Amino acid sequence: MGNNVSRISEMFLLRTDPISPGVPLGLRSVGRAFFPPGMSSGLRTIDFVQILWTVQGEGSVLIGKKDYPVGTGCIAVCFPDSPHRLTAGKKAWVYRWFTVDGTYAEALITAFQIPRHPFFAGPCPENRFSTLATYIRNPSPAGEKSASGEAYRFIADIAYRSSRKKRKIGGCQTELPLAEIAAGISCPDLNVHALAERAGQSRCTLHRKFKAELGMSPKKYLDSIRLQKALALLRETNSPISAVARACGFASANYLAKFLMRKKKLTPSQFRNARHI
Repeated sequence: MGNNVSRISEMFLLRTDPISPGVPLGLRSVGRAFFPPGMSSGLRTIDFVQILWTVQGEGSVLIGKKDYPVGTGCIAVCFPDSPHRLTAGKKAWVYRWFTVDGTYAEALITAFQIPRHPFFAGPCPENRFSTLATYIRNPSPAGEKSASGEAYRFIADIAYRSSRKKRKIGGCQTELPLAEIAAGISCPDLNVHALAERAGQSRCTLHRKFKAELGMSPKKYLDSIRLQKALALLRETNSPISAVARACGFASANYLAKFLMRKKKLTPSQFRNARHI
């Protein structure tokens, strides 16, 4: 495959000024790319996060030593200081993309558990990219904040789409849909042992698979889901603490209190009264 990029065409809008001090996440640029069949970007390293979404055709992204296919409807994320190469397949490759920078750009992708390899997310919502383009045209401080907010919402939506897909844990025979795990978090018997049984794997193998796929252990993943749900219910409802505990898979309000004290250094009542975000 050739490395001549002269026939690759891109249309994009770039933020006119550096990100403002104190802005944790900034929309840096947004655009659309066309790669003729077989054309490559060449190996490149960036100092921002780029998210690309295939509109039509097919391509691949080389990350490290592995080439990942990026077909129609697939998303790929390119990280700072991680050399990668984009290459069109046998068909022309058209994708939309946007980039973000700032102190928390990479950390946000990690916190949302967006996979570090391409994944299918459905048809590219080109209207969302058009909205980003509208915001980035406003160079004022208010415009920058609005653009950052829209980029955050888009990334959150991408995270939701990535969690809906079924990720294979432990081989081709078994799948553990993460959305299904989250939906069943109210079951007190949903623990690492139960997940291992469901996947048909040992706890050691399950741990390794979760670390490779999500960057965290199965226990930490379950804890994070329970914590998110508990905080949301305490913040957004007036349900009794015992009911919140049951909804999050805790045997009693006392267990929930100990869990929150360990995670947030607050009791459920203290968190609810403070309405922490």
